[in-house]
Amino acid sequence: MGTILQKNIVVMKFGGTSVANTEAMQNVANIVASYTHKGNNVVVIVSAMAGHTNQLAKLWQQISWQTNSREYDKLMATGEIISATLITEILKNKGLNAKSFSGMEAGIATNKKHGDAEIIHIDPTNIRKQLRERGSVAVVAGFQGFIRNSGDTTTLGRGGSDTSAVAMAKALKLNKCIIFTDVDGVYGVDPNIHTDAKRIPLISHVEMLEFAKAGAKVLHEKSVATAQEANIDIHVLSTKETINNNSNEQGTVVTSNQYKIYDRNSNVVGVAVGENYHKCKVKLLGADKNIANMLKENLKRGVNLNHDEVIFNIYKNEDEIIGKILHSYASKTAITMDKNLSTVAIIGNFTQQQNQTIADEVVARAQSILHSNAIAHTVESITESCITIALDSNYKELAARLMYTELVANN
Repeated sequence: MGTILQKNIVVMKFGGTSVANTEAMQNVANIVASYTHKGNNVVVIVSAMAGHTNQLAKLWQQISWQTNSREYDKLMATGEIISATLITEILKNKGLNAKSFSGMEAGIATNKKHGDAEIIHIDPTNIRKQLRERGSVAVVAGFQGFIRNSGDTTTLGRGGSDTSAVAMAKALKLNKCIIFTDVDGVYGVDPNIHTDAKRIPLISHVEMLEFAKAGAKVLHEKSVATAQEANIDIHVLSTKETINNNSNEQGTVVTSNQYKIYDRNSNVVGVAVGENYHKCKVKLLGADKNIANMLKENLKRGVNLNHDEVIFNIYKNEDEIIGKILHSYASKTAITMDKNLSTVAIIGNFTQQQNQTIADEVVARAQSILHSNAIAHTVESITESCITIALDSNYKELAARLMYTELVANN
């Protein structure tokens, strides 16, 4: 039994499509084995099998609309445990020293917010114990943790397995985390929207965070924020590609050092398309403003309370929950709704340079593109890293395609 060095530990995460069935899991096991054969010890974070979490959510919705309860989390956490145990057994069949861990067994302590918990501390003692022997593997169920005082299971919300992986890398004092997915990196625009979309070899945490917030599905924003805080590089690789863990030429590296080592032709790095939504405005006719708290609790995000008006967006699968809340306040509110909207986000480095306001120039070019194609729109927000434009969702892909061509591909 040799001494395990810090540099010999690799944390990697596999998403739902990568563990969709036992055949896909065999591929995951082959990737893990390729790392152990090079002398690495591996911590594998896994999601639930593709579609499994949605199935569990549908079961739950048949009996309750409360998604912030102990029992809800207990149910939803089972998907990742199934993946972890199956992959562990496959790894054992390959002769590897592998062991599965629930979030609690992996020492992932969270706050008490069921359904959307935050990781507050990870004690990696059990993980390090499993990794004492060279070539060992710890397979951890992602998306979950536990409350210290009660021992109750919690879930981390959308994209929680990404966050589990980065937080585990932080707890193990590593400077890198690998996210395996079904795409070969982060693209400047969704390749399904633009056939000539180019992969981004290197992107900053700031820019990747904007991509995640804007609707890109590759990484979740909590994981990127954690990586930025801990100065951890995230390497996005595809499970479908040949693996060479010593190469940075594959996939996308998300890093804090982007501007020091990568020179771009344009201030714009890419364009992201958001989910369809309805913008809802609820005018309060009575003094009771508790509806704002009810909406915030069930939407798991902030809502704007402007004097006597609550403004928020309703996304896919939220209609039933919000409908019940609004119905209970029907006598105290007046509701208006702008339906079928979406956002297109332009992402890059728009800090002021040599007395030039880069953001204003990019906004002007974007609006010119949209006006030329008769696409009605509203500029929602402008920051040093993201310009967000709202428009009819029927035109979102056309708008993204046009802006990527003009602002990225042709520069």
